[in-house]
Amino acid sequence: GYCLIRALPETRIVLQGEDDSGGDAIRILPTWRFGRNARYDLVFNQDSFPEMHPSVSTSYLRMAREVAGGFLSINQEAGAAQPGGRQTVVQNIAAEAGGYRRVYRFPHWLRRGYIEEFYAIPERRPIDLFSNAVRFFRRRGWRKR
Repeated sequence: GYCLIRALPETRIVLQGEDDSGGDAIRILPTWRFGRNARYDLVFNQDSFPEMHPSVSTSYLRMAREVAGGFLSINQEAGAAQPGGRQTVVQNIAAEAGGYRRVYRFPHWLRRGYIEEFYAIPERRPIDLFSNAVRFFRRRGWRKR
């Protein structure tokens, strides 16, 4: 939350427990709020799926498929041994959860050994991340130079 508030000072950032009058905002919610009578443009996961049991991360992706138009992942995929098996690899659990269409996949440019992947959820309303980003920044007065 702090990073977003500092990076996007003109953007309304709503943290759990704060007054939320609705409207455009970036909302940071705890895991227990995920999927509770809400719809999202995008579900984002970084650094946690490889540490979870595959059944837990697959369950998250099945829920995400029902509430969002897209899923962005930035995770390592070493598949290292851990208690009870091997680390989860996101492309495997996305296939297991079903209903995802991978739009892109490439090495994350900031973190060696990490993969960035974006998946669309065709059954949900499709999202156009580029158009949404342009609208987001234009509403805040940012223009091309």
